[in-house]
Amino acid sequence: MKLPHYKNSVVSMNMYEPVYTNLYQVILTPPASINNGIEFTLENVKSISGLNTDIHLEASVMQTFKGADRSFLASKPSQTYVDLSMSVQVNVNEDLTMIGYDLYRKWQTLGYNPRTGMMTSKKNYVGGPLSIYLHTKDYDVIRFWSFPTVFPHGNTEAGMQDLSYESGDTIAEVTYNFRADYWDDIVR
Repeated sequence: MKLPHYKNSVVSMNMYEPVYTNLYQVILTPPASINNGIEFTLENVKSISGLNTDIHLEASVMQTFKGADRSFLASKPSQTYVDLSMSVQVNVNEDLTMIGYDLYRKWQTLGYNPRTGMMTSKKNYVGGPLSIYLHTKDYDVIRFWSFPTVFPHGNTEAGMQDLSYESGDTIAEVTYNFRADYWDDIVR
């Protein structure tokens, strides 16, 4: 049986692969004061959002001439930063340290410690780089985001605040929220 829809498809005939949104790797370097400047791969990342780094000018300026509206691009972008959010599952190691949760919690207290009220300047709580690699099944990188400096932004949503005997096999999760003022976004 001939399948003309198959032969007429460029994707089918050239065996192009789709881009899978679950083939990525995340590498993060926290501030040296809490991790000695060692980068680590986040193994338990379930999802990342906020990667819309294609910031454009909006058509938001209007001018009227003799009753006719004219639209123009704005003279500056409405936003020049990105807020990233990562959902990470939490594991416990042999030292009873909650991997993922403890490090992020320490990182948050570098900027503001709610137990002591101490606040510090940006140079003390900024980490990075945060690197995200989107790759193929063959591990060829097709898109790369690099955020040279990041810092915790907003509240951590930890899955340990609500405990229940009804939860069964639910694994605790933490949502990391980061802000980045600058980035490189390289599409191959």
